[in-house]
This record gives sequence, structure tokens and C-alpha cells, in this order.
Amino acid sequence: MIKLFNFCFITQQISFFYAIHLIYPFNNHSLFYNKNGIIIDIGKKGNNYMKFTLFKKAKTSVLTCADGKVVPITEVSDPVFAQKMMGDGFAVIPTGNTIYSPVSGKISMIFDTNHAFGLTMSNGLEVLVHIGIDTVNEKGEGFKRLAAINDTVKAGDPIIGIDLEALKAKGYDMAVMVIFTNDKYSELTLMEGDHQAKEEAATIQLA
Repeated sequence: MIKLFNFCFITQQISFFYAIHLIYPFNNHSLFYNKNGIIIDIGKKGNNYMKFTLFKKAKTSVLTCADGKVVPITEVSDPVFAQKMMGDGFAVIPTGNTIYSPVSGKISMIFDTNHAFGLTMSNGLEVLVHIGIDTVNEKGEGFKRLAAINDTVKAGDPIIGIDLEALKAKGYDMAVMVIFTNDKYSELTLMEGDHQAKEEAATIQLA
């Protein structure tokens, strides 16, 4: 059985090798192998070398962190977020009183005022969830912590409760920003529009 498997695998690799070179001529391209001898990349020789990965990581869903409308981060009123100074992401204009974790990971920090929290995913991607603009000035009033620092949470778990109407009555813009603050991803696709909490709001290609 093992010999048959090895024979089939070698035959597959040889077939793949020649199929690739029907598209990418020998004199212009190189094949790249992993430590087990499996073809994983094709690159162009010379100064115009280009490399692409044949086996990309699957995209990961990012959930809506509250009931409400998903909008591009560039539409929020705070230029620090809108100009992506802290990273790319999106915002939710909330209609509900619970803020949920948009991804699975570990809660790395929660501000004392409970208006923002950070998550670290298993691949190292860091996510900041910031509830409202200038709401730090409330010093925690209108916010209730539902989880703790260092908790391991799943996407959709409740993290912070808010008194949405009371905060809006004080004049606060209550957009909830979801920001990816480091480079552990390579692509963000957004699903704009009205969503229920815990529905898919975006997908990310993990790096």
C-alpha cells in the first residue's frame, strides 16, 4: 500500500511538473520545492522574478460586533481611524446594547473605562475594538464589562454591554471600530450594509 501511494504521488508530481512547463517555459521560470520535495511555488527567473503560492491559507470570517450597519472605516468621523493611522478595518453603527467579539482569540487588554478592548488571534493578528468616539471621557459610565483580560473567547462571545441610548443622548458618535493593528493579514473584504450581531461582516486572508 505504501509503495502504491509513493508511486501515485511521484506520478502526480511528474505530471504536475510537465503541465506547469507547458504554461511556464523552462528557460523563463523556476519551480520551488519544500523540504519534502513537493512543488509549492513557481517563479520567474531574472530581475523580473515573481513568486506566488499555490496553496493559500483559507480566509477567516470576521463577525459583526453588534446589531447595526457595517460601513468602511474611511466613513467614520474620527480622522485617526478614518485615515487608517491605527490600521485598516471597518465600523459598525450599532443599534443594540451588546458588543461581541468579532474574532476568536485571547482578550489582550480592556481599557479601564471599558470603551475599547484588544484581541489576539492564534496566528498573532491583533484586533482593536473601539466603542464610540471620545467615549473615553465618560470614564466607564454607560459601559459594563462582560468578560475579563486573558479570557479566551470565540467569535460572537459578548465582551462589553453599553447603554446605547444614554450615550447617544449625550451627543456621542457611537460607531464601533474594528481595527486590525498589525500585518498578520494580507487582504480584507467587507460586506457593507445592515447586519444582525454575529453575522459575517468581513473576511480576511491571514498572512
